[in-house]
Amino acid sequence: MLLKFFKFLIRVSKFFFAITGFISVILVIIILFFGDTSHIRRALIFENFNQMMGFEEKYNHFAANTPIKILKVFYIGTINKFKKKKIPNIEILINSENLKILEAQRKRLVDVDIPFYAKAKIKITEHESKTTELIKVKIRAKGDREMHRLDVDQMSYKIDVRNDNFIFGMEEMSIQKPIIRNYGWELLFHEIIKNEDLIYLKIIPINLIRNSKKLGLFVLEEGFSKELLERQNRKDGPIIGIEESLNPIFPMLTYDYYSENKWISNHPDIYITSRENLELLKKNSTDEQYKISNYFDIDKWAKFFAIADVLKGYHATVPKSVKLYYNPSNGLFEPIAFDAHIGSGYEEFIFLDFFENNNINCGYVCEDKDWLKVFFNKKNDKFIKLYLEYLEKYTSKEYLNIINDIVKNKIEPFNELVYSEYSSFDRVFFKGFLPYYFDLEPIIKRAELIRIKLNSFKNFKLLKKDENNVDFIQKKIEKKEFKSLTDLGDIKKLDKLIFSKGLWILNDLKIIDKTILLEDGAILYLKGESYFQGSENKMLVEGNGMIVQLEGIINLKNIKFKNLKNIKIDGLNWSGSINVINSNVKINDVEIVSSKGEDAINLVNSESFVNNLKILNSASDAIDVDFGNLSFTKIYCIKAYNDCLDTSGAMIKGDHLYGEDIGDKLASFGEQSNVNLKNINGSNIDIGVVSKDDSYVEIDKLELSNTRIYAAAYIKKFFFGPAKLKINSFKNFSQIESDKKNFINAEENTLIVNQKNIQSNINSKEIFYLLN
Repeated sequence: MLLKFFKFLIRVSKFFFAITGFISVILVIIILFFGDTSHIRRALIFENFNQMMGFEEKYNHFAANTPIKILKVFYIGTINKFKKKKIPNIEILINSENLKILEAQRKRLVDVDIPFYAKAKIKITEHESKTTELIKVKIRAKGDREMHRLDVDQMSYKIDVRNDNFIFGMEEMSIQKPIIRNYGWELLFHEIIKNEDLIYLKIIPINLIRNSKKLGLFVLEEGFSKELLERQNRKDGPIIGIEESLNPIFPMLTYDYYSENKWISNHPDIYITSRENLELLKKNSTDEQYKISNYFDIDKWAKFFAIADVLKGYHATVPKSVKLYYNPSNGLFEPIAFDAHIGSGYEEFIFLDFFENNNINCGYVCEDKDWLKVFFNKKNDKFIKLYLEYLEKYTSKEYLNIINDIVKNKIEPFNELVYSEYSSFDRVFFKGFLPYYFDLEPIIKRAELIRIKLNSFKNFKLLKKDENNVDFIQKKIEKKEFKSLTDLGDIKKLDKLIFSKGLWILNDLKIIDKTILLEDGAILYLKGESYFQGSENKMLVEGNGMIVQLEGIINLKNIKFKNLKNIKIDGLNWSGSINVINSNVKINDVEIVSSKGEDAINLVNSESFVNNLKILNSASDAIDVDFGNLSFTKIYCIKAYNDCLDTSGAMIKGDHLYGEDIGDKLASFGEQSNVNLKNINGSNIDIGVVSKDDSYVEIDKLELSNTRIYAAAYIKKFFFGPAKLKINSFKNFSQIESDKKNFINAEENTLIVNQKNIQSNINSKEIFYLLN
């Protein structure tokens, strides 16, 4: 009886499916072919089908939309699926209570009181070793799109490390699936940004685990913090985004500062100045008199927009994506690359089209056309010229070869990890049907298109440059008033030049054999090529004033500077009595005596050559080199309250460094400095030579007397790696090596003296009590 019932049920089911199938076919035919608008319906259906499948040409660079590409993905993916992945394991250790918080955040539950962060621990296991590290973190769900929150095993996280610890040198970071930023394309974007000395984010592939459950391949993306800046040779300055919950369209948007309370409390002048500049940007950017070069580092922005053009990384250029870094060295904003999310479309578009067709259709990018017109405006002649130069550079065969090398060395190993998971290609708001496949060929063809557009851009006429432009620094001093050399009269007839209080703007200044007096509060702001020379006797420059060379060239020969002082300027971080920024420097036979300020001389991101420099009676550091290169023959420091030579992220090569009566360190090399010195001598020194924070230092000969600590290698800023200090010849080493207090080597660092490894004898976190 039961068997007959099942047979009857099967016959009914077949009849039902036959009828419904027939009706479905009829409905499809009616929808596709009946009615005077059926052709529109067909077009919409097939267009959406092609988009979902990824068959259109615009998906060629990231979808496996041909049989050959599909075979490649499965072949490479299968091979790598059984290989051991040489990437770190990150395990989230979280209890059930905090996991419920994450799940509620993921689901965006609004009817319960959800804490902003959950508590967890991160366990890190490097692929090259079995050692693990356990770090306390705050963790929360992140992401606006549903792709960030598909389920608890694929969700995206925002992580903030607690208790002064770091994960791969980072304090703040995100963890998300690679599809969130379109896989290898985001990595390529940041590698090119890095190659051009723009601010990029670390992106690290990881195996993610949660409470022993393997979740597969994720990426760790760096957050926005001072560690990001200092690691890339920038002084700490505000990082600014926008408040996305409000209107995100320029100029109606609201700017939002990262670590805002820190800047308000500790550096109110920098905070106020940068915020005032942003408000002026929103209010005055359309004015003919508004000059972007007063507020933006146009060279870096020209690079940024040109790279976005080549890769179609337009999402990175809109205000909600690109972050602003306010550089306190020059008072200008730089771009921080973020979220390029290179996808489909924009096959024919580049920013240059704004000049050909003001009403051009450029998709979501044109929603922020007012922001882009801040830069792409005919009045911005210097920016446009730089942009065109970089666009030509990045589409050249030579640079495309550089991109190919980046792909081969950095992107292909990452893609192999992705292929091993047979990942779907990215459709922004959903996963595509076909697998992801990285193909650079469409970008090579795009470069050809861009070169054609560049060649056709011959009739574009730039507006005449305003030669009387007054930049930001000039406007901020003395209520926008400044003085020039003509205010002194005919200087050829003067033996002594007296500069009164205030700002003096001096272009291509050349002074030979004249005494210079800087009255209290005088600032010499040098531009272009500056030249100071004493012939037989040293030329004297004295007084309670400050000297600044911003960009250009400065040549100092046979000069004695006396009693100069640092003058604080709101919105800027100039620390020396003499400041040289982004310049070429030549110093020959120069003395700096009795300077007042954080540094006697501060060289920032400059190419510097020094032959015989003496600094006497410095109130703090004698020479501070922030980034850039320094080569020298002889440097002498006599009586410095702090360090004699202090470097951060610099390349240093020198013959002889001598110090006497140094209150802190004779030579302090930090933040990835690379140093090679022949001789260091000193007496009455607190600490001799220090290598810290991923610096490499090699000293041929070291001779010190009456010194508390001769040499030290350690990590001060824990987002940097270990340091190395190698001293090839240290006089009397055999007599003092038994005293461990004379040589300090913190764990994980390397200290070699006279070909002997000094064993680690202190923890890096304890070293500051010993050195201070």
